[in-house]
Amino acid sequence: MASSIDDVTVPLSVEVGHLVGVHKERYLEKLEIAGLDSDPYLLPPSIFTDLIKSPSLPDFSPHDLYHYVVNGVSPYTGSDLKAFKSLDAYQFFVAGWVTGTRCYANGAGRYLIMAKVHHSQSLSETQLQPWVSLKKDGTVLCGHCTCKAGLGEVCSHVTALLYAIDSAVKHLEDKSCTDGPRQWGLAPLKAGKALYKEGSGIDFSNPAKKRCGVNNQSHSGCPSGKKVGVSAAAIEQFYKALDNASPNPSEKSGILRILPHYCKQFQPKVVSLGLPQPLTELYSAQNRKLSASDLEKKCDAVFNDMEVTPDQAVKVEEETRQQGKSRLWFDMRAGRVTASRFKSAARTDPTNPSKSLIRQICYPDLCRFSTVATRWGCEHEQKARETYEAYAAQQHQDLSVRDAGLHIDTSRPYLGASPDALLSCSCCGDGILEIKCPHCAKDTGVLSATEKKHFCIENTDGTHALKRDHQYYYQVQAQLFVTRRKFCDFMVWSTSNFFVQRILPDADFFTEAVQNVEAFYRSAILSELLAKTYTCPDRLLSDKTQSTNSQELE
Repeated sequence: MASSIDDVTVPLSVEVGHLVGVHKERYLEKLEIAGLDSDPYLLPPSIFTDLIKSPSLPDFSPHDLYHYVVNGVSPYTGSDLKAFKSLDAYQFFVAGWVTGTRCYANGAGRYLIMAKVHHSQSLSETQLQPWVSLKKDGTVLCGHCTCKAGLGEVCSHVTALLYAIDSAVKHLEDKSCTDGPRQWGLAPLKAGKALYKEGSGIDFSNPAKKRCGVNNQSHSGCPSGKKVGVSAAAIEQFYKALDNASPNPSEKSGILRILPHYCKQFQPKVVSLGLPQPLTELYSAQNRKLSASDLEKKCDAVFNDMEVTPDQAVKVEEETRQQGKSRLWFDMRAGRVTASRFKSAARTDPTNPSKSLIRQICYPDLCRFSTVATRWGCEHEQKARETYEAYAAQQHQDLSVRDAGLHIDTSRPYLGASPDALLSCSCCGDGILEIKCPHCAKDTGVLSATEKKHFCIENTDGTHALKRDHQYYYQVQAQLFVTRRKFCDFMVWSTSNFFVQRILPDADFFTEAVQNVEAFYRSAILSELLAKTYTCPDRLLSDKTQSTNSQELE
């Protein structure tokens, strides 16, 4: 017979010794998730290293922080945590309230990081003691704090500690001390202390009020005004003025959203246009309670029931032609393997898939990033398109080039593609345009860049062509079969020259690749969409715990 949780003999500190029932059970579960044999508060200080001096830290980033605090799943309710308020804890960190940060790597691929954080309401009280456990890849496994909200695992003090970890990781990645001015012989600064300033050099204003443009003047001396009633006609006239202030519903006053005569214009396009439901809505806390075999069966059932009608696909494409500037574009891409991820999805092992790839597919809005190379491409895409139009107009009759939205494959609703433009001419028919502006070719030109090993274009006996094993070739083939167009003009542009290759559909290539993509989608992506199997690491532990309990009951 299974023993009671209160009979477990793991020694607990005074900080958590008062926990009973489900809260104690969860705390012991967190210790197992973190790979710990004892309570973190009982670990000897000698095994820890100062966080900022630690030679090795997890690959933690702001994305991991946001994903844990907002997209993490509550162990008690199974719902998304959505602790947006905790994100404000950055102020705790910059104010120096996070002290004594220390790190312990337990050798099992887990990092335990602890700290002391001041109370937000009283700096004189004993500091709180949050801790978090992370994997090497930056995934936050769990957290705890001795504050009243600490059992929820995403209180402001835990989040402040995560901000401190992010700062330490950035510090570790910074230049070495020899890259800057000498530091030896200088007077040391104590941790948490700052140099004294004159009173005239200190800004005492409230940061929150300063952001909102609110001054600190007192209005107590102002005479109280006489209250005057407002007629219904005047109120209605006011509402009409608000409604007419902008033709764009997203720019109108929020009060109109709750008024019967004005609220219909704020309906989500998914509802008003009859679009397919976002795949992210497949998630349910109940799915996390399913065994691995039952979850697999549900994934198969959902996959077989997936459907997007031709009318819905047309409407999605029409409404998402602004691509990255469209909220709907991100919503409809989430949970679908888009052409830009086609090679990665075709090459990953379905039994041990890339976790970062799953995040990119399921949460594209959270995985946006900007680098010098991506900014260069975005800034010059329009110039490249104008160059193509001028070039192609001389080669084709009645050429038309228009923006393209997200195309969803109606026969494979889990696939999507967003070409840079749709082409049409009376001589060749319908095609697509895909533009690349590689930063590595901005100075050398396209043809000279072919000498670089990882460049997308290869030179074979004087003939230049897109490499068949390059991710761009996978992308183009996915775009062709999803959009059902006859050809793709693949353009590589630089400031000095450009290259255009016409690529036709390769049925054998696509058929082989899409089989691998489907296997990955059924086993990994749907499992994440339904139960967040990969981004909530305690799920597998819960399965193991249920299995163990069942064996004990037998």
